Formats: sequence, structure tokens, C-alpha cells
Amino acid sequence: MENEEKTNNNKIKEDKRKTIDETRNKSAEQKQKDAAVAWTWKGWFLFILGKVELASMCYDKAIELDPKNIYGWGGKFWIYYILGKVPEFIEFAEKVTDINPENKYAWSIKGWTFFILGKVEKSFECYEKYLELDKLNKKDYNVVRASNFEWITKGYLFYLLEKFGKAIECLNKALEVNPMDKKYTLALKGEILNSLGKYEEAIKCYDRVIDENSRSASYDDGSNAYAFILKGNILSNLGKYEEAIKCYDKSLEINPNNPILILINKSGILFSKDASNTWLGKISAFSNLDIEVILEIYDKLLENSPNNAYAWTWKGNILSNLGKYEEAIKCYDKSLEINPNYALAQTNREILIDKC
Repeated sequence: MENEEKTNNNKIKEDKRKTIDETRNKSAEQKQKDAAVAWTWKGWFLFILGKVELASMCYDKAIELDPKNIYGWGGKFWIYYILGKVPEFIEFAEKVTDINPENKYAWSIKGWTFFILGKVEKSFECYEKYLELDKLNKKDYNVVRASNFEWITKGYLFYLLEKFGKAIECLNKALEVNPMDKKYTLALKGEILNSLGKYEEAIKCYDRVIDENSRSASYDDGSNAYAFILKGNILSNLGKYEEAIKCYDKSLEINPNNPILILINKSGILFSKDASNTWLGKISAFSNLDIEVILEIYDKLLENSPNNAYAWTWKGNILSNLGKYEEAIKCYDKSLEINPNYALAQTNREILIDKC
């Protein structure tokens, strides 16, 4: 036992010496690249903590040290994406594939960009490239995981292309390949069935999402909260408002600090999809709901999410309906400051300018 422990200690010391020697022997260029990687990780952790400006500075430092660090450019992409700065995030998406066209992460970013812009066919091409590179990466390739992911991704893209039958076939295949991880697949299948008007079948999918357990409690909570929202949306669309509110309440129990859920819960928001499949909230106020209450809810939402161009636009719409045109124009201006290409805000602002 003592000899075994001594052997282990010697191995640890030897590994440490090797690491030190490898570090010393690295070129100045390689050390600079390693430092860039460290800055990208720091940027990522700051980003997920919501410290966007500091994260952006970290990514800038990473790019300064290594201009070909695609994760630095990718980090800048996600920052400008959440800020709604369309020209910048398009530029960064192009940058990552130019730097390394054989990197699957780069193609996933480009695919997401086309998806956001509503160019679904081009998005499909990028994700096909992603899947092709994923299969070639033998070191990380896991047959069950990758096959499952491939079927889900294809199903999702067929869904965006409104080829619902093919989408359902892909998702059923994903459930067959990897029955241990069903939650996301079932949630997406529910959305497709909802799009086809098969509401009862969709609700059954969401109920299965809620009933299934994965290996992560936090993932279960997030998935379940989302499933309750989607189920609530269907029930609300069917005019079953009391049942819908119970779903929204349940979602709030799981995640009480989500401003979107608060907004849904108090105002009966229904979610629909535009051409880019981005979520749009539409107020479907209950007959006895005071419009001033809705304004308060939007104020709460904007307090938590001040860069939400959609929320500023719809607050402007409510103020416009109340005849408060100057206040409404200020909201539209704020929305366009965040996203200059937001057509709804532009159109509604022009209408009010004419009235004033």
C-alpha cells in the first residue's frame, strides 16, 4: 500500500515537471495564443453573469492577442446579438467562418445568424456543414449523441421550412435513437403539432416533457418551466384562460424571477412566431384587465430587460392607443436605438409623426 502511494506521488511529480517543461518550451506566439484563450473564458463567465461590457472588453483583449481566435469573435457575436445590433453580429458571423471554415462552432454561429434573419434555406446549409464537421471530429464524436443531435437539428430546420411531416419523422427518429434524453425533442414536437392545429397531441407532448426526468435537476426545471408556458399558450388560444393561468403560475413557481413569465402571468400574453421564428409577445388582455396594469407590467419587464426592443415597441403601441403620442414616439425611438431595423417600430413611429 505504501509503495503504491509512493508510486502515485512520483507520477504526480513527473506530470508536474512535464507541464512546467512544456510551458517553458512554448514559443512567445503560442503563449500569446494561450493568453487569448484565457481572456475568452473570462469573457464567457462575465457574459453569463450579465456583465456584457466587461465581457466585451475581455473578447477584445483575446482578439488583440490572437486575431484568429474564433471564440473571441464568437463572443463578440453573441454580445452584439443580444444588444440587437444587426450589422455588427452579421459581420462577426462572417468573420468566424473566414478565419476557420473547418470549425463546426463557426458554422453554428453563421447558421444561427441566417436563422435570425429569416433566411432558413441558408441556415439549413450551415447546419448541414456543422453536422458534417461534427462527424469528422473523431476525437469528440459520440455516435448516440451525434446521431440524436443530427435528427433533432434536421427536424428543427424542416420545422422552420414548414415541412412539418418531415420534421415529425426526424424527431421520432431522435426519440428512437436516444430515448434517455427526450425533453427537448418532445417540446419541439409539441410546437410542430401546435403549428398543425393538433392541440391535444401537443399538450400531451408538453405533459410528457414535464413528467420526464433527465440527469440534471436544473435542466429539468428550465425545460418544465418552458413546457408550462407552451401548454399555457395553447390553452389560452383555446379560450381556457383559467387553465392557462394555472400553467403560467406553475412556471413562475419554478422560475419566479423571469420577467417574461411575470408578463405572461399577469396579462395573458400569447406567443406566436414571425418569419424568423423569433418569439413575439402579443397582448391578449382579459376582458376585465386594466390597460394601465399592462403598462406597469411592461415597465417591470423593461426594468429587468432594458434592451428589449420588442417590449419598447409594444409599450409604445399601448401609449399610442391611449393617445399619449409623444410618450409613444419616445418608446419607438428607444426601440430603434436598440434595433434600427425593427420595421414595426419604424412604421408605427412614422404614423404618429404624421398625427403630431
